[in-house]
Parts: sequence; structure tokens; C-alpha cells
Amino acid sequence: MEEVKAVCIHEGREYDDGMRIFKKIHVRERIGEPQLFIALYELKNLLKTSDVGSLAFSGHVGFVRNGFAINTPNAQFYGIEENGVVKTLCMHAFNDAATREMERVKKAFNLVFVEWCSCNILLP
Repeated sequence: MEEVKAVCIHEGREYDDGMRIFKKIHVRERIGEPQLFIALYELKNLLKTSDVGSLAFSGHVGFVRNGFAINTPNAQFYGIEENGVVKTLCMHAFNDAATREMERVKKAFNLVFVEWCSCNILLP
């Protein structure tokens, strides 16, 4: 997290609307990609939804290969899945209800949740 903090402190700038942008990003070099193995159907059941959408970047044509998105009333969970197995999991939207959902997901799958923009690590 020290490397991420350095980018946040030295390369980030906050605008009036609360949006934060960065001139540089941190790229994982030492820890590698997450090694998740979560059945997508289990995540859907936990989040009480049967709807799964695709993942795209705003302003870009097409979709992220193997990307998925699940909307709940409180948050958006998204990531990469392969053959029904979630390999990468992210979350967008932070309020009290979304935090409770994140806590349920974290506990159910024994995950560590990282708030990259605030440089916090939340253990299970």
C-alpha cells in the first residue's frame, strides 16, 4: 500500500465535484493478480439477484472480455469471470448499505477488501 499511497499523495488531484484524478497509476508488480475462485452463482445468490450484465468502459466501444457486472440497490459489483468462476471482484458505490453488502461478500468468501483511493485494507 505504500506504493499506492505515494501515487495518491504525489500524483493525484481532487476537483470541486469530489472527483479525484491521477497523472500516474500504480501497477501491481510484487503481489500479482488476485487468485479468486468464487462461483458466480454463489455471488449472485448472496447478493440476491439473478441478473448479470456485461462490463464496458464509458466512452469506449465494446465490452471487457469475460467482464461481468451485478447491480444491487446499493452498489455495483463487477469484475472478470471465466467459465462461471469470478477471478477478479470490484465494487463501486460507497454508503452504509453498500458497506454492509461488501462486509457480507467479504465474510462469505474470506476476502480482503482494498479501498484503493483511500489506501485502506479491510480484512475479513
